[in-house]
Amino acid sequence: MAALSETEFAEKWLDNFEVVDRPTAKLLLDNLFLVSASDFQMGLNELLERLLKDNQENLPVSLYAEREPPRGPFFEGSAQGRAKGPGPAALPYGTKDKMVGSEGPIANLIKGFCNKHASTVFSHSGPDQLRSKKVRRVVLVTDLIGSGKRIFELLDSFSSVATLRSWRSYGLIKFSVVAYCYTVAGRAKVESHPWCDDILVRHAVPTLNNCFRGAERASMISLCKRYDPAKHSRLPLGFLDTGALIAFSHGVPNNAPSILHWQSDDWNALFPRRSASGSVVDQFRTPEDEVRRRCVDMLKVETLRSELRLFHGSRGRQVALVLAALRSGRRSESDVSALTRMPVEVTREILSLLIDVGWATEKCSLTELGRRELRRVSRFQYVHGRIEFPVDEYYFPNQLRAR
Repeated sequence: MAALSETEFAEKWLDNFEVVDRPTAKLLLDNLFLVSASDFQMGLNELLERLLKDNQENLPVSLYAEREPPRGPFFEGSAQGRAKGPGPAALPYGTKDKMVGSEGPIANLIKGFCNKHASTVFSHSGPDQLRSKKVRRVVLVTDLIGSGKRIFELLDSFSSVATLRSWRSYGLIKFSVVAYCYTVAGRAKVESHPWCDDILVRHAVPTLNNCFRGAERASMISLCKRYDPAKHSRLPLGFLDTGALIAFSHGVPNNAPSILHWQSDDWNALFPRRSASGSVVDQFRTPEDEVRRRCVDMLKVETLRSELRLFHGSRGRQVALVLAALRSGRRSESDVSALTRMPVEVTREILSLLIDVGWATEKCSLTELGRRELRRVSRFQYVHGRIEFPVDEYYFPNQLRAR
């Protein structure tokens, strides 16, 4: 699969830059995390299924798509006394509104998930249904926890409902957040809310800060500021200077650099007005393609096209990527997930494995054994469509063999 910067889709965008700056622009482009509609739906569905699996008592749950928080309590007129009435519409905008964003796909996902689990999962319940169905967990579903501000304020609005405060004081209802991806700062803010009982996440968001280091990062930030198409903007790196490098099939978040989405007479946006409609997001690559491409980028070896697999299988490629991420100075599961594009849960499992077999320390730095394995990878050679080892027989680490 070609790099994004080598596609026809990227040509006009790259023409925005002077020749001397195009290599930096290409590197930024090739570090974008593209999330297709199918990957998005699958990822959130897996998180919701895990939430139900952890709900051993099979207690009723109500799902709500993240939205702009209301002023005051979540249910109108419920600040005092007994809350009653229906819940909010799954999609608060009219069908002609073009700024539905993630709420459309999430509302559809919630509808399908509720149909699948009709006896225990409900959509956007109001006080009447919460009471009649004896709902014991409210789940806020979102594509991205960026600053964490909206989710925090939504939890505030739920906590302003007198009936929910009463139920919570008796331990009758809990609140969870399910997000496809997150920033570390945003997740910390949401977790600090007293009504947030747990968070389930799929990926850490790659950003200018966690994808690049040193001079390379400085070059990226300089590029975004010098070419900022929103003249004199205070947010060339996106909201709160996040610099998020992610694009969903339903759009680009407002914390992404403006050079990716700002449209003007003298600037060809990659995702005009943060819309990904007509882009390559849904067609470009699968998650497995992404892991293979990261192998090429981070390990400096070609991925395998024959029966031989790096470190013996796709799991082995993931192990090698995590080792490479630790070598580059990443010291947390969030930073490793953001760099490798692997789910946080997978990253956590592999980090635990590396610690168990002695390839990494508890502080997520490489041991001599771990460095030795990476040196083996660097000696692989790509010959006639396959990896050739520098020794006569294939080597597979003993610690990673099936037992």
